[in-house]
Formats: sequence, structure tokens, C-alpha cells
Amino acid sequence: MISYIITIIIIFYTTYMSLIYDSTSLVRLAVAEAMFLVVSFIYLLIRRKMIKGRIVCPVVVIEDGKTVNLKLMIRNRSRLLTGVIRCCIRYTDGLKVREKNIRLRVSGSGENEYLVPVTLKGSGRYEFVLGRCRIYDHFGFFSISKRFSSSVNVVVLPELKNVSVKLGERIRNFSGDSDVYDDLRPGRSSGEIFDIREFKAGDKIQKINWKLSAKRDMLLIREDSLPKACPLIVYYSFPGINEGKSMKEYMNEQLTNLASVSFSLMDRGCPHFAVWKSESRKSLIRVRVDDEESFFLALTESLRDSVYEDHDTMKEEYKEKYRGEIHVGDIWCEKGRLMLDDKEVPSRDGYIDIAIN
Repeated sequence: MISYIITIIIIFYTTYMSLIYDSTSLVRLAVAEAMFLVVSFIYLLIRRKMIKGRIVCPVVVIEDGKTVNLKLMIRNRSRLLTGVIRCCIRYTDGLKVREKNIRLRVSGSGENEYLVPVTLKGSGRYEFVLGRCRIYDHFGFFSISKRFSSSVNVVVLPELKNVSVKLGERIRNFSGDSDVYDDLRPGRSSGEIFDIREFKAGDKIQKINWKLSAKRDMLLIREDSLPKACPLIVYYSFPGINEGKSMKEYMNEQLTNLASVSFSLMDRGCPHFAVWKSESRKSLIRVRVDDEESFFLALTESLRDSVYEDHDTMKEEYKEKYRGEIHVGDIWCEKGRLMLDDKEVPSRDGYIDIAIN
């Protein structure tokens, strides 16, 4: 815009001087300047219409401190309309907005691909937006802006800590309703058959499978399965903030603690629910964590679409949504402290020691 104003002022000044001195040469110069301005503006308007841009990322989940290579895809629909454009990439982790300006030269028609490396520090969800760009003419004198509505999300996973988990009898022998059954131990649930074996002394007659026994000419009984219910709930909620720490440092630390405890529980064979408040669905979401696949699913989904509300609010909403469901304990963060049923979990030198009886 400034270059257009300066050029218009120069044209008026040249025209004014040509009238004062009655100079034909100055008149021609003023006309040439005006034509140059008009032609450049028309050229930029056409080029603006011919260019489309979008931002993509081949990797949507990375580790903390790693570099992600964003791709700017600039499509030019004309071989002649080439030149320089300056793109502004805005990205935020939900707390702070940063900008990265990239100067590119569109050298030909078709799809032009440019790699933009960005190092992300701190876990969470990062949103990259390809916003307003400036398109320059061949000489770099004039430019025109265009807004590209393209965005991509990248989830940065926290670096897990060492956590010592001790599970008591109440956790190991917890029983409750579940659609998942133990593969190693039989139980008393008739929802699924655990095994078919030969009848032994002491077995109940009601357990005999008469149809299969008649077919094999021996008494066979049906062993019922043992439901693997979730005795614990991990709430991705940590209101409050530690003194002397920024909000980003605080969020990253507490998220690391919760994810580390969840991973260690999963590693010890303790199924549990990961619970968070969904921003898009405006409701409470829970994911059962049994293995690494379900753990990373819960972690990435909570980072991608979560509102970190107060634990008490989430707990009341959970009770309302899952009435009659029982469990042993709750795990959450509060003012920088990892909590287990209103008791602080001890932590020393980054090592968490948690015992659940």
C-alpha cells in the first residue's frame, strides 16, 4: 500500500512539474509512470487470482523437542505469472501465538512445494494456519495481499517419566461390568466362554455342556470369563498454577505426570479410563486404556480436543453420565501436584512413586 501511495505522489509531482515548465518530456514520463502503475496493479490482480495456497504436514504426532517439516503447497495456474510471495504462518499452542514469515519464489506453473522446518518445544496441540500472504510483481515494487484459509494440527507428545506403581489386592482383584475379559484367568461372568474342559470332582453340574459332552462322549464343563473392569480413572484436569512457572511450563509438567502414570498403569496390566472434557463435543469423553495403542489414542485425542476443567466439575459430570458405575480411585493434578483420592503422590528428582491399595 505504501509503494502505491509513493508512486501516486511521484506521478502527481511529475505532472505538476511538467505543467510548470511546459515540458513534453515530463508529460511523457508522468504518462509512463501512470501506465506502469496501472499495468502492475492489473498484473497483480490476475496473479492473485491464479495463485492458491495450502499448508500440510506429513506427520501429525511428534515427540517433544523434535522438528516438524511443514509443507507449503503453492499452486500457480499460469506459467508466465511467476515471482516472489511472502507467506505468514501463524501457530499457537493454545496459550501463545507465534508467527513465521517465509519468502518464496514461485518459479513455474503447477504445484510448488516448499519445506518449512519448525521445532516444537512443550507438549500439547499446535495449530498452524497459513494466513495472509503478500504477492509481489516482477520488480518487487508493488504487492497485493491474499488470504489463504488453510490450517493443520500437530500433536506433541510429552516425554514420559519413570513411575513406580504398586498395585494392591483391591486393584488386582477388582470386579465389575466390562466388555473386555481376562485372557489368563476364568471368572463368573456368563457373558463369554473362557474355556471348555473335562469335568472334575467339585465342579457344579449346572456348568456341564450337555450337547458338547454327548458329541465327545465325555463330561465337559463351560468355564465362564472374568471381566476386566477399570478400577481407576485418570482425569486430564489440572487447574491452578505453580508460582514461578509460566502457564506453558505448568501445563507441560502436569500433562507429563498424568501421561507417565497412565502409561505405567497400562504397563503393569491395570486397565483404567482416561477422561477429559471435549472442546468440540462439549461433553465428557473417556477412553479405556489397556495397551500402548489405546494409551496413545487417549493421549493424542485428549491433546487434540480437550478443555482442562476443574477436577470436581469433571468428577460430578462423570458420576451423572455413568450412574451406578463403581471404581477404586481417581488420579488428577491440582496446583502442580499429582493427586490420588485427595492425597498428594510423592515425587522426588522427577521420579514418581505411587502405591494404590
